[in-house]
Amino acid sequence: MFSELSGLMANAATDLDFQAALQANAIGKTTKTNTTKTAMLLRKLYLLDPLRSEFRAFLYFWGLVQPTERPMLALVFALGNDTLLAESSEVVLSASLGQRVEVDKFEMQVERFHPNRFSPITLHSVGKNLASSWKQGGFLSGKYRNLRIEVRPTYLVVTFAMLLAYLHGDRGEYILASKWVRVLDLSPERLRELAHEAAKRELMVFQSSGSVTAITFPMLSKQLDLHENENR
Repeated sequence: MFSELSGLMANAATDLDFQAALQANAIGKTTKTNTTKTAMLLRKLYLLDPLRSEFRAFLYFWGLVQPTERPMLALVFALGNDTLLAESSEVVLSASLGQRVEVDKFEMQVERFHPNRFSPITLHSVGKNLASSWKQGGFLSGKYRNLRIEVRPTYLVVTFAMLLAYLHGDRGEYILASKWVRVLDLSPERLRELAHEAAKRELMVFQSSGSVTAITFPMLSKQLDLHENENR
């Protein structure tokens, strides 16, 4: 739903009144039913509530990253709010570069975690939607073939992923192993390089020695008034 999210973010960028923007159909749907359904899904995936720390962080990084990075930023955020999307990450991460990732692999993953929950027709639709999400996020390419491609997240996307893990209560190495960070598919060395780059810009404090890793966000926490575990 990246196109709808982008339209909403553009229309509500000034006053941050996302509910008013939804009511004004900033997402451009043609019927009231589609508008209501889309608004509900957007709230589920992206919260759209400036009172929530996660969403304030998302707004902040949305403004920092390049437009080309926003699809990946949105996918990382949605991972924490969409169980099926999070569970499907292994399908993508286990594929080698250039390998074709068929829709039925997503269907099999959904069925693995949720046996007999969906009818065959719905299961196929879910599989197609998951494949589309990973394609929009920049992990798959091709109109029909869904080829696995390399992703190159910047230090900004890495910081946001680590911050989400931190806000959910993870610390140290658990942040590095979190679903938000793992999905970026970076080697441990590259991940630490980008974390150090973010630390130089005071986006985080990153200290790593041997098996001990400390990651905190004092500047961002103060600037954005962030609080962990608000949704628990």
